[in-house]
Amino acid sequence: MLRIDGLVCGYGGSQVLRGLDLQIAAGESVALLGRNGMGKTTLLRAIMGLLPAKAGKLWFDDRRIDGTKTEAIAKAGLAFVPQGREIFPDLTVAENLQLGAMGRRGLGAGIPQEIFQRFPILAERLKQKGGTLSGGQQQQLAIGRALAGQPKMLLLDEPSDGLQPSIVTEVGRAMRREVEEQGLTLITVEQNVALALAIAERCLFIENGILVAETSSAALRADDSLIHRYLAI
Repeated sequence: MLRIDGLVCGYGGSQVLRGLDLQIAAGESVALLGRNGMGKTTLLRAIMGLLPAKAGKLWFDDRRIDGTKTEAIAKAGLAFVPQGREIFPDLTVAENLQLGAMGRRGLGAGIPQEIFQRFPILAERLKQKGGTLSGGQQQQLAIGRALAGQPKMLLLDEPSDGLQPSIVTEVGRAMRREVEEQGLTLITVEQNVALALAIAERCLFIENGILVAETSSAALRADDSLIHRYLAI
């Protein structure tokens, strides 16, 4: 579903991704792990067209997307939940979700009911403005808004950031169900290794802008040497 060959990308004159290669199959859940500043968020932004590729090629669903505008990439079935959530604080929960549905599926698109099955609190807060929700509820709203467009692939950047443990567990459970029941393809950037292992089947480690190791989540649970090598400070 997603293929990246030799991606070079960065900010200004700074090169962050240095010829990165990646392949992810449809319906797969993958975690991107690594220390801060190694290129994980840059990779997600490049996939979404928010950062232009300086070199390399990107395919999504058998279509070249490098050089494509973000809006067109979203229409093709990619959704992105950045770190910090970025909901519309002055709109209600219902309005946030409706915007997510309309963004890809057009005017009149309804809110998929499975969102409320994943995050029941959103059904209880439909008329409440997004900015008045707790941090955990805002994260659930941000993910719910992305899922409302029924994307083929979702990119999650640090979904556990600032959340209490019970909400982290809830988010992990919801995303695992979305992958298993809806066939969603998921890429998660996460510093919380426990959450990454709960969501992902495969873990990829990024160091200095390239993929340096990969393993299954089951293997990583049994042998955490890669965690010490690529995540320890």
